Amino acid sequence: MMGHLSAGKFIKNNKKQVAVIIVALILSVMGMYVVGAILASTRESFRPILIDATKRQIYLELSDETLWTAAPDAGDTRGEKYSAIKQELEKLPEVEMVRLSEWTQFSIAALVGNLGSEMPLLKPDDIPTYLDHMKSKLVDGRLPEDDFELALDSAVMRNRGYKIGDKLGNNLWTIVGIVEGPYMSCVGTTAHGNNYGYGLIILTDETVGSAEELFAKAGIQLTNLDRISSDAKKGAELFQVEVVDQIDGALTGICLGVIILVAISVTVAYNSYMRNRINEYCLYASLGYSRMEVYQMMLKEIAILFGTGILLGFALSGGVIYLIDMLILHPKGLIPVYIEPRQFSWICAAMAAVIGVLQFPALLSVHRIRTIDKMED
Repeated sequence: MMGHLSAGKFIKNNKKQVAVIIVALILSVMGMYVVGAILASTRESFRPILIDATKRQIYLELSDETLWTAAPDAGDTRGEKYSAIKQELEKLPEVEMVRLSEWTQFSIAALVGNLGSEMPLLKPDDIPTYLDHMKSKLVDGRLPEDDFELALDSAVMRNRGYKIGDKLGNNLWTIVGIVEGPYMSCVGTTAHGNNYGYGLIILTDETVGSAEELFAKAGIQLTNLDRISSDAKKGAELFQVEVVDQIDGALTGICLGVIILVAISVTVAYNSYMRNRINEYCLYASLGYSRMEVYQMMLKEIAILFGTGILLGFALSGGVIYLIDMLILHPKGLIPVYIEPRQFSWICAAMAAVIGVLQFPALLSVHRIRTIDKMED
């Protein structure tokens, strides 16, 4: 009785031939996964600012139309109108603090893209309340006490290469402290008109979906004339359009390009690999093995090659990502992504597609199998 054809015997005895295919697979997996991890790092580094932080704070400037409609009896100045609306908002259980104040921006730079976000400019007495609400603590220096002083999150400090005492914004502001928290929150004191916005800064719990929703509970209807700088709804929309969609589009293009190159290169290499073995296949047929048994041996060889290449590719990708994290991401205050399930699925689907393409040269080789007479041609 003849035994089963061994799928590993040829691989074991022809390491140099199969190494080319395995190395190509390893590099392909690493290329797709590492690029995906870098893009995912950008996404996850922006998520705390655009998604998490915006659930806890709202920045908006009300139009004259809304001010005079919502507070008709609250005096004749914008400040008096704002104060009346502030009092109504503070009655809501979802609201912790409302302040009429200025805000400016801080920014972080990911490996791909930059992001700017609001930073409140508050009175010194309000800063501890703000930081407590945003779950941030002072870790170095002191909190702002005088005008034009800033306390920046430690991740932002690393990302921008700042240190305590640095001057920012045309030398208007001075960094006096470093805080640390989950939302990369930063805070400063008044800018006396040097700002990106002036209006209401509202600290809420995480149940508030949008500024419109919150104001509706206070009986105030916002309009398109009101300028909402930041809330949960706007943050989620910005995150989806400017971060997720952009990253997904870039990643899709990169992966498709890699898949095409891998399919072509591996198919050419494997086709040559099998052509050189046609006499071997004919010998198996002459010994009594069926074409199906030879084809099953080919499939097992493909499974071994691809399994080895994919597993080593993922393992080496983890090491490369670790190095990128230690050398680049952590020093820049960015969030690394080691496990990216969607990218893992993408790569497995890509490799399955390439295996499918390889069936054509494999089946063609099986079709060419003849008995010992073929070997004499």
